[in-house]
Formats: sequence, structure tokens, C-alpha cells
Amino acid sequence: MSILTSSITPGMVPGIRKAIEVCEEFGRENRRISHDEICVACQTKETVTVADMDQSVIHTAKCHAAFQIASLLRALVGEGDAA
Repeated sequence: MSILTSSITPGMVPGIRKAIEVCEEFGRENRRISHDEICVACQTKETVTVADMDQSVIHTAKCHAAFQIASLLRALVGEGDAA
């Protein structure tokens, strides 16, 4: 048991589970936005530049961060692969 998980009280678990849900939803939404922006750029331009992908890269990074945070939170409550 780590110092972090030892300080988690049973009353905190429902809030942490809700935070996991919020992070996962945020990640899914940013993944969708990134995909949509890539599709639009590829369908509307003859030549796609790195600058055309800036926003999709930002949303991809947000997606990755959200799922990483959810994984860390799962580890705190002893759920999933991160536990």
C-alpha cells in the first residue's frame, strides 16, 4: 500500500469513480474532435501541412492526458489494470 492509497478513505471512492468517468468522457470527446478535424483537413485540402494538424494534435494530447489521469485515479481506488 502506497502513501497515496493509504490516505484514501471509503467516502472518497464515489467521488474518485465519478472523476474517472468525467476523465474518460473528456478523453473520448477529444478523440472524436481530433478525428473529425483530421478528416475535414484531409477532405478539404489538396496538401495537408503540419499547421493544418495543430488543433487535432492538441485534442489528441488532451485525450491521452485524460485517459492517463483516469488510469492513475483507478490505481488510487484499486481498480483496473493500473491497480
